[in-house]
Amino acid sequence: MSGEWEPSDNLTLDSMRSALIRQEETIIFNFIERVQFKHNNVIYSSQRDSSTSDGNAQGFLEFFFLEIEKAHATAGRYKCPEEHAFFPSQIPEPILPRLDYPKRIKPNNISVNDKIMDLYVSHMLPMLVDEGDDHNYGSSALCDIGCLQALSKRIHYGKLVAEVKFREHPEEYMRLIAAGDTEGVMRLLTDKATEERVLTRVLMKAETYGSFIGQTKTVSHGPMLPHEMDPDWCKRLADVIRTIYCSWVIPLTKEVEVLYLMERACPSSPTSLPHLPLAARHIQAQNITTCAPPNSFVAPTPSSPPTSSSIPSKVGYLGPWGTYSHEAASTYFNKGVQDGTSTLVACPTIDSVYEGVRSGDLAYGVVPIENSMEGPVVPSLDKLISFYHGERGDPNNAVSIIGEVKLKINHTLACRPGVDLGDISTVYSHQQALAQCKQW
Repeated sequence: MSGEWEPSDNLTLDSMRSALIRQEETIIFNFIERVQFKHNNVIYSSQRDSSTSDGNAQGFLEFFFLEIEKAHATAGRYKCPEEHAFFPSQIPEPILPRLDYPKRIKPNNISVNDKIMDLYVSHMLPMLVDEGDDHNYGSSALCDIGCLQALSKRIHYGKLVAEVKFREHPEEYMRLIAAGDTEGVMRLLTDKATEERVLTRVLMKAETYGSFIGQTKTVSHGPMLPHEMDPDWCKRLADVIRTIYCSWVIPLTKEVEVLYLMERACPSSPTSLPHLPLAARHIQAQNITTCAPPNSFVAPTPSSPPTSSSIPSKVGYLGPWGTYSHEAASTYFNKGVQDGTSTLVACPTIDSVYEGVRSGDLAYGVVPIENSMEGPVVPSLDKLISFYHGERGDPNNAVSIIGEVKLKINHTLACRPGVDLGDISTVYSHQQALAQCKQW
């Protein structure tokens, strides 16, 4: 068979829609299975620890998941274009003959499984389950794996959806991609009416499937189940699942669609296309990020400020004056600061920067996002995730990344005149500065 990609003709939105509807049910049933157990946080705790030098998985969930993926890989599961391993570098080659799958989409290496894992453990799971420890660690982890695999398949199905949509309007997509207009691509991909139908359908399915149908409380079947003790339990669970779809499943699917279309048009350098809506990649590399309301969340390049016609009157940054966030804000909005059209406002906390942008008191906000030695600034990332989709999923209250500034960090050990280095026994500093200088 030729190594050239020849798109399949049997790819239609109707076939995609049918598959996505079936995947909804798989996700919902996996969520319902997981909620029967407590959080059991111990199986995730070491995932936050530093990884080992050989890259092996950390924590019971990841250990268990990797072993399952190894078994599935030997049967060839991850050679299917619709399947994506969470540990691709650690799984073996198949022992079965490779199947000749239809080439329905262009071959690619796009995967957002790292993000799916993080969002599931940090945000989705705490919304679904009750806090506590019931010692059902294996059962909980097995349910988690089912949830993660179902979410991954559904979200990465966005590649097939994007291919179908691209074929319907190839000239328009190519024009937007050539201009680097990721916001325009996202707009063209988005069908709000379809998204609302999906959310309504998910809500109805979750409430129905979560119900204990055909059983009465007079039948002895052991401890009372959650919906027997609380008649509104099913409705609340359905609301949570709908929120997960609205806040993460649909946006991540659309991110995959944009990534696929960008790589489809520019296969040599897909990661050079900045500012996808969820900012998956450049969060990992940047130092200082600039956030803004949704109507201005795409900047021309990673380090370019808005044009003079859109320079804001107020730019908030993590203060006080003289911090690296202040330096980043001064650098990014230099033109506005120089001509007087921009005013820099020091904010006492990272939270206050985000709140100011979301409320409209600030047009833009500048916060630290990552340090090359100490890693991500967790408060900034937590707020970005919670604020990106807006309060209660309302996009009018959303905050998104529009640009970045990378700064070289220099620290100074200051002392009184005449003090020798050998005389110093105690150093007082901010915890971040101490951590960044630990090798010294």
